[in-house]
Amino acid sequence: MDKKDYTIINNAKNTIPEFGDTFEKCKKEHYKTLSIASHELLNHISFLNSSYDLISKTYPETKNMRFWNSMGTSIYEITNMMKRLNLCRYCTFPNKENVTLNDLIYQLPDEADNAYPDSERRFRFDIPTEKININADKEQLLIAFNEIVSNCYEAGNDNDIIDICASLSDDKTHCTITFTNTGTLPDIKIPKEFRQICTKDFYYPDDINILSMAFYTTKPGHFGLGLFIANTVCLNHDGCLDVTHDDTHTSFHLSFAI
Repeated sequence: MDKKDYTIINNAKNTIPEFGDTFEKCKKEHYKTLSIASHELLNHISFLNSSYDLISKTYPETKNMRFWNSMGTSIYEITNMMKRLNLCRYCTFPNKENVTLNDLIYQLPDEADNAYPDSERRFRFDIPTEKININADKEQLLIAFNEIVSNCYEAGNDNDIIDICASLSDDKTHCTITFTNTGTLPDIKIPKEFRQICTKDFYYPDDINILSMAFYTTKPGHFGLGLFIANTVCLNHDGCLDVTHDDTHTSFHLSFAI
């Protein structure tokens, strides 16, 4: 769902209250169904994981068995995939409270150090001295920011600088957090499975509805959900995710209602 879809639904909810109630009911039923299925799958995956580890330790010779290591890799990939899918589900309903964005943004370098301990990437901030307080889900915002930072880490070079800028709209109703990283969208290696659904104007901001779609990828350790998760968080906070780029840099703009 993109910003246009979200706006249409919100307008319908405001115009027809009954539609709003029905929509929220369907949304919660969908969430409940996914939650049940997710927990059932995780139980089976946990059993496979622990069994594989136990057998590997009890019988070291299994490492020489054909396909044994591949099976371990598959279990690891499935486990990570379920974690990512659960993250998507978690971002469905925000639990909003008063959040100081400044503090959350300055937390990102530590988050990145934990995720990429061997990287020399640096951050540069342009944040107002005054505190920016918004009504938001703190954990979901942090998830969205980390998804964008992760995208920057993988698209740029190890010694690049990630610029993070925060600004308020003129009417003080929205704030925008911008992440700028070296590299342009045409230079980023897009998985062929994703490229097939892209239009010829893919590298333009108007195609954010494509950029933020979940997609299938064969890239190891990736599941095509990062920008989808970030965009979902933005939409749940009456904002949007936008992307711009020039010859040398790409910027991700995340806006949120204050």
